[in-house]
Amino acid sequence: MRTPSDWRIRGQHRKEQVQQNEWIGVPSSFSQPDVDPAVELQRLKLEDGIQVHERAKVDLEVFAREQGQRIVKPFMLVIAQDTEHANKVEQIIKADDFFEGRYKDRVITVHSNQTGEEKDEVIERLLAVEDPKEPTEIVIHVNMLKEGWDGRRGRYAAC
Repeated sequence: MRTPSDWRIRGQHRKEQVQQNEWIGVPSSFSQPDVDPAVELQRLKLEDGIQVHERAKVDLEVFAREQGQRIVKPFMLVIAQDTEHANKVEQIIKADDFFEGRYKDRVITVHSNQTGEEKDEVIERLLAVEDPKEPTEIVIHVNMLKEGWDGRRGRYAAC
C-alpha cells in the first residue's frame, strides 16, 4: 500500500509544505507515481477548462432567464499541437472517467487529415456548434480554425 509520502500532490502546495503543515487532507487531487506526468497535466488542463465551461453555461442560462433573453450555448475550443496530440486529447475527453462520460458525444476534432464523410460530418457539426440542438460542446482543432471561421462563443484552452 502506498502512503501519502509516495504521492505527488497536484496544486499550489509542495508535498513538503503539506506534510510540514499537516495539510494532508486539504489537497483535492493526488496522483500515483506510475502515472505519466504529461498525460496527467493534459487531463488537469482539460478538467480546469471544463469547470470554467460548466460555470459559463450556468451563468449564461441564469442571465438569459433573468433578462428574458434566449439562452446562449457556449462551447470550449481546445487547441492541439498536432493531429496525434488532438487524438490523445479526444481520448481523454471521451473516457468514462472524465466527468463521468458526460462529454463522450459532445466533442469533435477538426484537422486537415480528415477526409470524405468524416470531414463532412465534422464540418457540419462545427458550423452548428452554437445551435442549442447541436450536442457539441468541445471542439478540438489543429491549425484548422483561422480566418473566416466565426465562432463567437468559444472559450479557448491550449493543451
